[in-house]
Amino acid sequence: MIRAALIATCLLAAVPALACSPAGGMQPSTAWQLGENCARGRVLNEINAVQLGPLTALGNGLVMQPLREGNGCYFEVYRVVQDCRTGQGLLIGPERIALMEGPKPSALDTMDKRIRTQHSLPTLQSVSALATAGQVVALPQGASLRFEGVTMPLDCACKTAYPALKSRG
Repeated sequence: MIRAALIATCLLAAVPALACSPAGGMQPSTAWQLGENCARGRVLNEINAVQLGPLTALGNGLVMQPLREGNGCYFEVYRVVQDCRTGQGLLIGPERIALMEGPKPSALDTMDKRIRTQHSLPTLQSVSALATAGQVVALPQGASLRFEGVTMPLDCACKTAYPALKSRG
């Protein structure tokens, strides 16, 4: 009886893992789908999409946006942080997520909370010091990101959050 219960429990536990598999057949898009607060997304191929989430104005001329690349089951998340005064930025991550592995603590979410609760105005240097997920890559002035041959512009967030600042990007 106990053995049967253990087998049944193992089978049920395996069902969610089987339920999350990339569904092929997404239709690649040729244009960015635009959302509120500079969010944008695009299907790159049958099993891969990229999404830049809505902006958060951090203060001191800085903006941050979540970035996600992958599909519904396996994806990488990043943060894009830009200094709208200088046009420079940071790409922080990746943090790899596999939904079938279950929830786990997010270093990027922890970084986000620390940025919002720090007592001084944020700078690219202070954000970089708080980053513990993956790596921190400096983005030069006026940078854009490329995914599988597709270029994602990053100019919307600064224009929206800090229109009076004239970025050198």
